[in-house]
Amino acid sequence: MAFVSLLLIFSLHAAPSLFGTVQHAVSPGLSALGIGPHTASNQACAQCAGQGADAFVISPAIDDKARIYSANNKQTVELSIVTPERALELFNKLASNPEIPFGYAKDGCFARAHKMALLLDEEKIVSGKAFVQGRFYAQTMAGPAFWRYHVAPMVLVDNGGVLEPLILDPSMFPRPVSYNEWKGGMKKSPLSMFLAEYFTNRFSYDLPDKDAQYEDYNPAQISAMEADLVKYRSMIK
Repeated sequence: MAFVSLLLIFSLHAAPSLFGTVQHAVSPGLSALGIGPHTASNQACAQCAGQGADAFVISPAIDDKARIYSANNKQTVELSIVTPERALELFNKLASNPEIPFGYAKDGCFARAHKMALLLDEEKIVSGKAFVQGRFYAQTMAGPAFWRYHVAPMVLVDNGGVLEPLILDPSMFPRPVSYNEWKGGMKKSPLSMFLAEYFTNRFSYDLPDKDAQYEDYNPAQISAMEADLVKYRSMIK
């Protein structure tokens, strides 16, 4: 998996008039996750909409990891590279964990994401966090929700030699999804408004941490996470 070519994510968005209609292809493994090929202009593509040409860049892979640079908060985040099959296995383990209250999605995404990052650590998976900020009227697995921001853990998946961010968010989807499908799930309502996106390492807990350069988990935030999970579990009807 070493030396995967440098990928400028969605650089075609910078020149839609030049490239016109583009086939957005995926590997068979990603097709198994429900991420299918689609043909559209980059400007018109609903699945890929909203991603600026320079929002993030993925470095060449070294062994089973690569780094993703998040331009909006100037963070470089190391992430594990997994196969689609491994991603689905990890997702199912997270989704079935009784400590994480996926049945209450109106609040607490920061606590759910932090707990999932810790569980991924146990699987020897280095995850990161994907934050989006705006006004989102989302349809979750537990019903409708309104968010000012949302966060979920992410890894990288190898799509036929191209590395792509993959989101693990059982509160929104029954499977791992591409980063853009994840964002698109929050932007389906005409009332939703997208403002900004950030990637951080797994140690960031909440949106105010998006610019932090943490090198480890904060014990106080771990304690807050545990208390938050207890609170949100109690809200599941």
